[in-house]
Amino acid sequence: MLISFFVLLFTACRNIPPGSNTLLSTKELETTTYNINISEDNTIFSKYGAVINIPAGAIVSDTGMVTIEVTEVYTINDMVKAGLNTQSNGLPLVSCGMIYIGARRSAEVLTTISAYIPTTAKRKNMDVYTGYADNLGNMNWRNPGPLNKYERTGEVNTTQAVDRVVSGQLLSPQNDTLDYYYFSTTALGWYSVGKVTKGQAGFEQSTLDATVSGSGTAQLNVYLVIPSEKIFLAGGPARGKQNTYAFFTDDSKILLPQNKKAYILAMSETDGAVLLGAAEFTTSREQNVEVEVSTSDKEQLARVISLVAE
Repeated sequence: MLISFFVLLFTACRNIPPGSNTLLSTKELETTTYNINISEDNTIFSKYGAVINIPAGAIVSDTGMVTIEVTEVYTINDMVKAGLNTQSNGLPLVSCGMIYIGARRSAEVLTTISAYIPTTAKRKNMDVYTGYADNLGNMNWRNPGPLNKYERTGEVNTTQAVDRVVSGQLLSPQNDTLDYYYFSTTALGWYSVGKVTKGQAGFEQSTLDATVSGSGTAQLNVYLVIPSEKIFLAGGPARGKQNTYAFFTDDSKILLPQNKKAYILAMSETDGAVLLGAAEFTTSREQNVEVEVSTSDKEQLARVISLVAE
């Protein structure tokens, strides 16, 4: 009986894995490059406000000059168009921003580098997650770790230039209009500041699914977007319901913030033809959202994503 109970429990609460989607890709994001001399201390002031410290000797390569790539993802719009799901091993995440730090040629991090991620509304008790992409390109944020302690100094500089490298120094941010999440790492790659929704204040156990109508519904990718929390989750078939999608487990249960603007996006691409549907709603404890898909194009998809604003 005990074994049967756990089998039933597992079946009723099966997590929903994201599927492949050719319409959303990190290739849609802007990447900025910076040339650094790895034998010197370097501080990168990125185009959109991050500050990255790379001490002398922290990176090794077969050449003394290395091109560092930085991709910053601070808005829900960018998360959606890049297909960067906010989930950690199946658990929904609230995101406070993502960043990619990479190199254009073979390079390895030997010692700690650090990054300051800008924010205008800093949240407490956030963690930093490392991004791992599967063979379909879906991101899974894993291995949460604590953020470093960062406190503003009294010396601020509102004219601090961005999109540049300062060689020979490791500098802290000096900006009186932003706060920062600060973390250290010993590897290049994707990082996200956030927290799983479980245990967070303001999130309540809810039931949510979306029923999709229109042609071609069998091959759709369906997503839940909650802009205020920067939540972007892939849906999967809801158990026992035709053309209906759930967003955490297949029994349609999910922790949700209440009374927040949210969207269901449905899309697919087959032989260059795009199907698209979108519906706006306000979160509550129990609801079904109806979405109708129709023939569209990539330009309309871009317009729909741009409307998913905070």
